[in-house]
Amino acid sequence: MKKIILSVLLFTALFVLAACGSSSNGGSGSSSDKIVLKFGHHLSENHTLGKQATLFAEKIAEKTDGRITVDVYANGQIGDQRDLIEGLKIGTVDMSLGDTAVVSNYYTPLGILDLPQMFDSMEEGMEIVSGELGDVFKKEIEEQIGIKTLVIEPVGYRFTVLGKDKKVSSLDDFNGLKLRTLESPQIVGTFKELGVQTVALPTGEALSAMETGVVDGLESNAEFLSTINIWDLGKYIVETNHNLTFETINISTATWAKLSAEDQKLVLETLDESVDAYFQDSLAANVSARELMEEKGMETLDIDVSRMDPISEKVTEGYVKDNKLEKYHEIIKKAKE
Repeated sequence: MKKIILSVLLFTALFVLAACGSSSNGGSGSSSDKIVLKFGHHLSENHTLGKQATLFAEKIAEKTDGRITVDVYANGQIGDQRDLIEGLKIGTVDMSLGDTAVVSNYYTPLGILDLPQMFDSMEEGMEIVSGELGDVFKKEIEEQIGIKTLVIEPVGYRFTVLGKDKKVSSLDDFNGLKLRTLESPQIVGTFKELGVQTVALPTGEALSAMETGVVDGLESNAEFLSTINIWDLGKYIVETNHNLTFETINISTATWAKLSAEDQKLVLETLDESVDAYFQDSLAANVSARELMEEKGMETLDIDVSRMDPISEKVTEGYVKDNKLEKYHEIIKKAKE
């Protein structure tokens, strides 16, 4: 009888321990554990994306009474975009921002978002990546490169800035110019069609390259350009509007697996709230940034950029065909209809 009682007690104890060591909803962590997440990005804390990361950290700490803490490292403190992606893959970084143009070097289909003139507005871009296309991307990114993308969102249209002695009167004058571009085959391909010598450099090196004469100008979006005081070196703006930049918010799959199902849900809900706030801020920030650039003496050149249209079609057709992205292109075209 004593042996039977001891056996029952032992079985009960093991059952309780097993139940406490795992989540009944699929997560591996306990909702009572204190969690610290390391969130790195390449932008200023004052950029709307930097503010979004900070807002996410503040909100989730508030919701959990400090049980979940997100330490945000801005300005590339713990690595540039590629470093952060590699960190996510091996679990040394928990979360990061990543330009889709950079992430597409690991997962090619995402690069379709960066094709020239793919979206008619930021609102259209947001709607499409928030639907079927975004769901497909998120699933395949996790399967193919081993990180989990939680958010895809538009940042702003990119245009061209030229130095004080590089005034142009038409797109024909782009032939022979040296421009710093994002490390994106889509953007590089677009400018090469104009005869531009492209120089792909990390974000932090863009201004110094212009200052030292390595490049004649650069292309980016208004908000980023204002954060680096582009008016100190740049004089002319050409509204090529060749690309709508998108950003991703990612988490290490190892980190995600450690979160309980309840905490995973909480992270997603809090990020959704940050996206809503970010999008409105971003629209306003790009408008005010352009106004500031003009106040600082920069001149917008009134030139015909319609030549970009056939170039955009050629680059898009070639990129989609070469990378077998017809499935994704059809989803976009269907959503636009």
